[in-house]
Amino acid sequence: VYICKFLTLMKKFIIKAISFVFLFVFIDFFSGLVFDTLKKNAKGGSTQNNYHIMKECTDDIIILGSSRAIHHYMPTVIEDSTQMSCYNCGEEGNGSILAAARLKMILSRYNPKLVIYEVTPGYDYLMDISYTQYLRYLKPYYAEPNVKNIVDRFVDKNTRLTLRSNLYKENSASIAYLLDNITYRDNLKGFAPLHTTMKQGTTFKLDTTPPVVDLKKSILLEEMVQECRDLDIPFLFVVSPMYIPLESCYYDEARRIATKYGVPFISHIKEKGFCGNYLYFQDNSHMNEKGAHEYSKIFAHELKSFGWVK
Repeated sequence: VYICKFLTLMKKFIIKAISFVFLFVFIDFFSGLVFDTLKKNAKGGSTQNNYHIMKECTDDIIILGSSRAIHHYMPTVIEDSTQMSCYNCGEEGNGSILAAARLKMILSRYNPKLVIYEVTPGYDYLMDISYTQYLRYLKPYYAEPNVKNIVDRFVDKNTRLTLRSNLYKENSASIAYLLDNITYRDNLKGFAPLHTTMKQGTTFKLDTTPPVVDLKKSILLEEMVQECRDLDIPFLFVVSPMYIPLESCYYDEARRIATKYGVPFISHIKEKGFCGNYLYFQDNSHMNEKGAHEYSKIFAHELKSFGWVK
């Protein structure tokens, strides 16, 4: 009798468990379709920008990097000077991990005529305690093999498993998806202007910690250069102006990679008229819109004068 009751209870439990699993899989699958629709139809904001870079961008000139990329390079200015289309694929608080995935997604569609990489040592190749901060814009595209291959290098097995769930990987971005489908925001071809100006006489205390290279991130940076070189796509390392420049040693790793693969390393970090000019900066690392406009004109002219664009 007890055995029969036990078997009956186990049968009910198994049926409920299987039903729950099937229900979860269905909801997860359906939510994935909803999230994909929201991403595809976003009217602006980070949702539309990230989707465009990952799925649609086919511009001649691609700019990659961190916040110093997204705030310092104005595609419209570069386009006016070079007569080539341009898109800023930089991202706030990110570096080589996100850039590598974005570049791979772009190269899976077409070959740009020029790839420009704004170097920010901390995000691109210096040591990190945690990599989770770099996954925000990659998680929604984890199903893409080009993205999965990169993300899997920086997360453990349990995280890889949970990233297969649409509810998990899209949850943190769901509110942004909804807002970006309701409100139109012009992405300015990826450029994000900063509108404030620092006070005259502002000083900054720079990090003097000896730079320690993170091999995982550095390898990604090398792979980007190697892949572009193999496809005969010109690749440039660039450092835009800073109010108070970092020590030269912070850029040794970028110079090493540039030398190894025979690509240019161009430093404007001490550019005359910019370095120490408070009118062009919001803070020590980031130029405001006025500074970005003037720098973009200089940089676009440089692209033409050195023959990197026709």
